[in-house]
Amino acid sequence: MTKNSFIQKIGSSINERNTLLVLLSGGIDSPVTTWFLVRKGLEVHMLLFNLGGDRHVYGALTVAKVLVDKRITWYRPKFYVIDLRLLIPRIALNVREDHMVIVLRRAMMRIASRFAERIGVKALATGESLK
Repeated sequence: MTKNSFIQKIGSSINERNTLLVLLSGGIDSPVTTWFLVRKGLEVHMLLFNLGGDRHVYGALTVAKVLVDKRITWYRPKFYVIDLRLLIPRIALNVREDHMVIVLRRAMMRIASRFAERIGVKALATGESLK
C-alpha cells in the first residue's frame, strides 16, 4: 500500500463538491492530510480541540494560516475551536488510566461528528498514522 492510497480511495468516494472537516491536533500529520485533501480538489475546513490552552490554539492556528496562505487559494477555509479542557478531569476521575486516551479520542470523534452534521459537512478526516 502506497502512502497516498488512502487519499486516492477518499478521492474516489467523495466528489469535489463535498466538504470535509479535518481534526487538527497541533502536530504535522493533520496539516499534511489537509494539504493532500485540498490537492485532490476537496474543500476542507479545520477543527481543533483545545486541550492545552491559548498556546495550543495559537500554534495550531499558525500552522493552519501558513497552509491556507500558501496552499489554499480557491476558497477560504474555516477554523473552528472547541474547548475540551473541562472534559479531561472528568475522564481522569471516571476512567481507568490505561483507557483515558481512547475515551478522550472517542469523545472527540463523537463531538466532531455532531459538529460536522450541524455545519453541513459530510466527512471527517484526521492525520492519524496507521502502521
